[in-house]
Parts: sequence; structure tokens; C-alpha cells
Amino acid sequence: MLNSIPGWKVFSTGIGIAGLGIVAFFLWSWFLKAPDDLKPLEREAYEDALNRLAGRYEEEVRKRGQLRVVLMPVQDETSHGEKRERAFGRLNATPGLKVIKPPDPDLESRAITIFKGVIGNKEEPVEPAKVFDRAAEADEVLTLQAPVKAGADSGRCDLIAVRIVRDSEDRKKATVAEPWNIEGLSGAARVASTPAATGPGFWSNAWDVTWRVLVMLSALVVIAFAGLPVARLIFRLDSNLVNGVYLGVLTLGDIAVLLALCGFQFAWWIIALAVVVMLAGGFINLRVLNAMEENL
Repeated sequence: MLNSIPGWKVFSTGIGIAGLGIVAFFLWSWFLKAPDDLKPLEREAYEDALNRLAGRYEEEVRKRGQLRVVLMPVQDETSHGEKRERAFGRLNATPGLKVIKPPDPDLESRAITIFKGVIGNKEEPVEPAKVFDRAAEADEVLTLQAPVKAGADSGRCDLIAVRIVRDSEDRKKATVAEPWNIEGLSGAARVASTPAATGPGFWSNAWDVTWRVLVMLSALVVIAFAGLPVARLIFRLDSNLVNGVYLGVLTLGDIAVLLALCGFQFAWWIIALAVVVMLAGGFINLRVLNAMEENL
């Protein structure tokens, strides 16, 4: 009886898709979401230091070409490994840089011995080339020491990056490069260290936001109507599953436009906007598809 109501098939399928989306969200938050051991100001300071580290590697890539780096466990790591996970994500987002985990357990033990000798100033025999015995594809081995501190309104991370660098000409040779000492700040400390902005000012930034919002609103309507020929073919199939899949494809198209406008970045506010766009796009697409089905 319900299927005889115009538009009910699309609507009921939309409810099923929404339910699957909720299940997917919980699966992501329980199994796929990165650990969050650090406090917000500590995390912001650590990410600031990682951004500066990525900038150093961008310079290295420009000088030496594409690099493959083995990232060792981060010293003073958090209980769930948040520091290392965030380092993997940020460094792998750097063009020309590929960061991997140690391919061999022996590599990890040898590298840790060398790093302790460098950071701890211990007089131990250092043979950097042995680190690459079972990692022929690697160009560098990297370890991080990243203590973070946070107060009431600011945080700081004193990151030390120690690198064992393989000789580009003679791959059997390697050296321990000069450590990179990088400071990351957050909160009030970061604001105080940021130079005053110069440029067109508020109206330029306001227009950057406004035109993107206008394009996004237009896309919500255009995408819904652009698929009219496809919608006619789908409605002839009289299948709830196909109708639901098509509704999901249209909504994903809305989210793709949003990500394109944001430069395919994945900050928390972009994720929040994606949720809003998904709900708004799903509602608009559903209403448009219901109107199409009733008039066909």
C-alpha cells in the first residue's frame, strides 16, 4: 500500500541509506578514526611542528627528487600512537614524499641504537649504512622526538627530527644528518608569533567565502536537475535499490563539489560542512526526484 504513494519508494530507500550512513559513522569512529590521546592545544602545537617538518621535506624533494622515508616509532609516544599516526598522515600528504613503516624488525633495533647515540650524545659505534641492509628501497630513516606541553591558553612542541640519509651516488654509504630542531606552537603562543596580516583585508576574505557558498548552493540544484535523463531510465526500472543508489550518487556529487571548492583538504570544519551538505543535498535531491517521479 505504501509503495502506491508517489515518491514513497525513493523516500523509504533514503531512510535506509541514512541508516547505513549512521552505521558507517560508528564503524569509522570505533575502528578507523585516528587516536586522540593529546589534548587540543598539545595536538595543535604538534601539528604545527609537523607542518614545518613537511616544509623542510618539500625543500629536500626539490633538491633530491622523490624520497622514500622509513618512519621509526616516535620517542615519548602516546599510549595509542597518536603522534606517529599524525606524522604518517601529514608527511605522506607532502608531494614527492612516501613515508612507510620499518619493513624489517632488525632495522628498527639498529636505527634506535643510532638515534640514541645521536640524541643522547652517547659514545657508541655508529654505522648508519647498516640500517639499510634490509631496506634497499629507502632513501632515509627518520625518528622524531616530540615532547609537547600545554598551559591554559597555549601549547608548545619542541620537535627533534633525526635522519639517517643514504648517499644518492653510492647507495652503500649513509650519514646521520644534522638534526632538525623545530618549534610548534598553539593557542595564544601561536597568535603572538604570527606577524600581522597585510593585504586587502576583510572584504577580500569575505568574498572568497561568499563565492564558494554561492557555487555550492547552485551545485545542489544543478546536480539534482542535470540527471533528469538518467532519472527517467531509473524510474522505469521500478527498483527501490536502484533509486536509492542514484540518490546516494547525487548526494556524493554534492560532497565532491564541496571538497573541490575547499581544495580537497580534510580539516574538521570541512567535515562538518560535508555533513551539512550531505543532509541538504539529500533533502533537495529527494524532493526533486519525487517531483520527477510524479510527473513521469
